[in-house]
Amino acid sequence: MKYSLVIHPGADVIDYVKDLKKQLEQNIGWYASVNSLAHISICEFESDEVDVAKIKTKLIYLAEFEKAQYVYLSDFNQYKQHTFFIEPSLYSKAYLKDMFRRVINHLKPHIVGLEDKGNDPHVTIARKLDENKMAVAKKLFTHVDKSFFCDSFSLRKFNSDKGQYEIMQRFSFGNKNREEGQLSLF
Repeated sequence: MKYSLVIHPGADVIDYVKDLKKQLEQNIGWYASVNSLAHISICEFESDEVDVAKIKTKLIYLAEFEKAQYVYLSDFNQYKQHTFFIEPSLYSKAYLKDMFRRVINHLKPHIVGLEDKGNDPHVTIARKLDENKMAVAKKLFTHVDKSFFCDSFSLRKFNSDKGQYEIMQRFSFGNKNREEGQLSLF
C-alpha cells in the first residue's frame, strides 16, 4: 500500500484552499489535485500493514518531541513543471524544513524507498497546468496572508478506489525537550 506523511493546516486554511481550488476549476475546468485536501507533504512510501504498525510507533515517539508553532502562508508561487502553490514565509519554511529533516532522518533507516517530499514545503493548489491555465491561476490569486497552528502530522493511506489519500492517524506534538544528557561540573 502507498502512504504519505503530511502536515494538515487548520480547518480555516483547508476551507480557504478548497475555495481557491473551486474558483480555479470554475475558470479553467478540472485539473490535477483539484479534490486534494490542503496539506504540506513530508514524505511518501510503500509498506505493508505490519511495517506500518512499526512506523506508527516511531511517529508517536517523534511527535512527542516536536514543538508546535504557527506557520504563516505568505506567497503564491509556481514550479516550472506547472504546479501552482502557496508557500510559507521564510521563517515558517525554516521551521518546517527542520522538522521534516528530523522526521526523514528518523524514518529513513526503517523504510525502504522512502521518498522525501519536504525539501520545499508548500500547499499545492494545482498540478500539471499548461501555460494558459497557469496564467489564469496567477491572475486570479495574487495575495495570501493565512496562518495555522502546526501541532501535528498525519499519516495518510492511498485509497485506489477514490484516487485520493485518506487520513489514517494524526500524531499530536508533545512539545517535550529531548534530554541532552546530565551535565556535570567535574
